Amino acid sequence: MGNCKSAADVDKPIYGQKFPKAFEFSGLGTLATFEEKDVYVIAGKNSDIEVWDVTAKKLVFRFQEPHESELTAVAATENCQFIASGDSNGGVILWDFYRKTTITRFDNAHSDSIIRLAFTKEAEYLAMLSNDKSLSFWKLQSNALHHRFYLEENEPTKAFDLSKDAKMAVLGLEDKSLSFWKIQEKEPGPRIANAHSEPITAAVFVPDLPSVVSASEDGTIAVWSTAEFAINYRISNVQAKPVRSISVSNDAKFLVSGSDDSSVAIWDFPEKSLLKHFEKVHFDPVESIAIGRDSYNKPFAITSSKQMAIVWDLENKTISTRLANEHTGPVITLAISDDGEVMVSGSADGNIAIRKVKDRKPYHVFESAHNGAVNSLALGHDSGFIASASADRSLALWSIHEKKLVRRFEEAHQKSITSVALAKKDTVMISGGLDGVLGIWSIEKFELMQRLESPNGRSITSLAVAKKSNIIFSGGSDGSITLWDLTQQRVLRTLDKAHESDVTCIVVCSNSSCFVSCSTDNSIAVWNFKSKKLVHRFEEAVTRGVTTLDLTEDGQHIIAGSPDRSFSIWSIKTKKLVQRFDNTQGTEITAIAVKKEKKTTLTVGIGGQDSSLGLWKVGY
Repeated sequence: MGNCKSAADVDKPIYGQKFPKAFEFSGLGTLATFEEKDVYVIAGKNSDIEVWDVTAKKLVFRFQEPHESELTAVAATENCQFIASGDSNGGVILWDFYRKTTITRFDNAHSDSIIRLAFTKEAEYLAMLSNDKSLSFWKLQSNALHHRFYLEENEPTKAFDLSKDAKMAVLGLEDKSLSFWKIQEKEPGPRIANAHSEPITAAVFVPDLPSVVSASEDGTIAVWSTAEFAINYRISNVQAKPVRSISVSNDAKFLVSGSDDSSVAIWDFPEKSLLKHFEKVHFDPVESIAIGRDSYNKPFAITSSKQMAIVWDLENKTISTRLANEHTGPVITLAISDDGEVMVSGSADGNIAIRKVKDRKPYHVFESAHNGAVNSLALGHDSGFIASASADRSLALWSIHEKKLVRRFEEAHQKSITSVALAKKDTVMISGGLDGVLGIWSIEKFELMQRLESPNGRSITSLAVAKKSNIIFSGGSDGSITLWDLTQQRVLRTLDKAHESDVTCIVVCSNSSCFVSCSTDNSIAVWNFKSKKLVHRFEEAVTRGVTTLDLTEDGQHIIAGSPDRSFSIWSIKTKKLVQRFDNTQGTEITAIAVKKEKKTTLTVGIGGQDSSLGLWKVGY
């Protein structure tokens, strides 16, 4: 909710989509090391290439639209000095990442789309696999062609890897065979026919072991000996077919696999056993996987799909974070428009981001919208403008369609402004701050109409407005709830002990039958609108405080989020928990907004402590 203050394992997460990126993934990525930091190089469908610092979760650099056609492949040397990118026209660009410049372009390297790229360990050669049914090796010192292997009539797949010693390449073919190639000798090697019952989707060499692991559309993973070129063992019946991508850690301890059903599986490679299976964590086929070690020497994996990249803690078998660039700080506030078309988010980084919900694409980012954290947002009913409140003590109005600032109210309060709300058909803006002041502002005249002091100078931590009656509800840092008459601009009454600690959020039912509050005391309270009496309290609703909540439009269900990484659906009618979703974002939930799509389906927007954004379709 725009007027709310917000401060393990994903076994069966809810159905939905998560899109923390402001740029569209192709699903292709590779891991490298730059200045002793792990970085992730990502190819985007919009033809950009991004390099991310995995530990800091920050964008390091972006190569903007280097190709005229769609990016189809990306690779980097282990030290990230060189990056190679391939496109759908068969062109390849070699980059010097340290200098951020182009080294050379291989415009006529292949006559069809580049499928895969790979560097040999010492960056002596760059390998290119293409849909023109050829595999080429280029000597980087001279940028000259070393050799081209022709695959005859066999269609190549994306299953391709180079051995660590750069002596051999493995390639999966559409005829279900594994083909090996001798790089130095420039000749074909052994071939394993019918390695799988369906086409091979991925193949990787196991570091320092004479083995290759392959995955297939038949849903199986197979481990092969490169000494005898024979099967060692086969794994099946875990992920729905096809298994799309695989990777093995350098110490050969972990195997990570991704499937077209958007699931990820973590395996104990030596023991040939499944450690954890995560269903529907991507909601798109998992196209690429890379495994590395962080600055603390702990193993992690990165899985990529078309909409996102997830970083995994392999030792604890949990989501570590997601890479996001719309926000670089915790998402504090969210709002979804009345028509469900637009979701707006505000962050501790001062940015305000707008997303179109239907096509799942970013619309605009107001960078540095405020000099402090964006604590609260309110959307106009026609989705034409946004009101924002900040810790920098300012209020602002933004035009969504024109993508510009309309008006800023500097020093609107003496202390941080925690909440903002709209009233009287969006002609009046209400603000509340830690200075204990309730501000009433004319949007039409861009001026302050009235400044009211809260009883006993209580800090205001949350706000809500009953549209039909023009009653304002404010939550206090002492657990109180104060009711104000907007028309008469006075206090009506105060519920002194509504909660034991900060009231973090208040929401009024659309039919004005009730209002709901939540608190850091772990409880959610439902109040009768007319009598202002407590109807029910959900005690110990969560374990670490309820920071954010919203209501369905019919006022029948509460959706609440918590720093314990969960969000829950509660029935006001039955006074019972309907469903709880644990670790949906892989981080503390700091903001939530809801729109009901159908009778039993909700659209739930979620903001995370790690700056990620999520949008979920929830059946209840």
